[in-house]
Amino acid sequence: MLARSRWARLGQRWGWLSALVALLALVSGACEREPQVLQPTYSTREEIFQTEVVNLGLERLGFAVDAPGKQLSYATAHAAIAEGNSDYAANHWNPLHDPFFQSSGGESALQRLDTIVAPALQGYLVDGQTARAVGLSSLQQLRQPEIAERFDTDGDGRANLLGCNPGWQCESVIEHHLQEYGLEDTVEQEQGIYSDMMADAIERFERGEPILYYGWIPSWVGAVLQPGSDVQWLTVPYTSLPQRPLTAENTQMNGQNLGFPANQIQTLANAGFAQRHPVVRRWLELVEIPISDLNAEYRYMRRNDATPADIRDRAQDWIAQHEHQFERWLERARNAAR
Repeated sequence: MLARSRWARLGQRWGWLSALVALLALVSGACEREPQVLQPTYSTREEIFQTEVVNLGLERLGFAVDAPGKQLSYATAHAAIAEGNSDYAANHWNPLHDPFFQSSGGESALQRLDTIVAPALQGYLVDGQTARAVGLSSLQQLRQPEIAERFDTDGDGRANLLGCNPGWQCESVIEHHLQEYGLEDTVEQEQGIYSDMMADAIERFERGEPILYYGWIPSWVGAVLQPGSDVQWLTVPYTSLPQRPLTAENTQMNGQNLGFPANQIQTLANAGFAQRHPVVRRWLELVEIPISDLNAEYRYMRRNDATPADIRDRAQDWIAQHEHQFERWLERARNAAR
């Protein structure tokens, strides 16, 4: 009787121990699966498209995604991903956003995974009509007051160059160029909400008025005002970038020195998150979108005032048109778990 009682108590203890082990395993498994809902970020409305292409693939891989994601400034998005408050983004411009990358912890906190869109161009543009009328092809020519005043919109005699939102990083490059090329007396950078400034510039362009602005491709502006027909790139006399030892070889495109290096738009993820989730990491390495497709989507968004729901539908349509390639990416991502 005593022996049976002792064995009963021992069995009870083993039962409690087994339950504790099972509970710990459950908790451990839950931690490995965190976050339960993936959190992407984007910074401009147009970037919802490429973000949703990524999101929809992750959903097909079995993940829950807070789509389309959090809209954050570029600097804030890098910090949020590094700190684990968000998981990934599909809009990291390399090398333009390198200062954000480094200030958020660099490779110890973030991982640049692969290129989703390339090449991304940036530089100074002017309406084709004015360019042809005065033979304008170089930013340096704006040192001439008679040319610069054609782009004066506030009456101070200097050209108004529509620049970047504060905090985008490109605004500091523009200010550096104005100083480096001796343009401070004839050109000023106008800052504000870029989309609003460019909407106004497009209206002026349609009225036949001169416009001068910083722009990039892919973008909705580049889809509406197409370089080579509606507008012209302006070259710079030589390459000079703040804190970046680059040469003309880095900033030339089709024989023109645009003053800015060509960028790769890359996927970016929290370093620990990417390590814990090999399937997600592999997926972020695989997705690619042709720049021509992206420009077409940006044009649609602008002309139709697309909502996030509309953009998600367009992303689904794009996937349907590229289903074979999309399925190949999905299969390769699944293999990362094996």
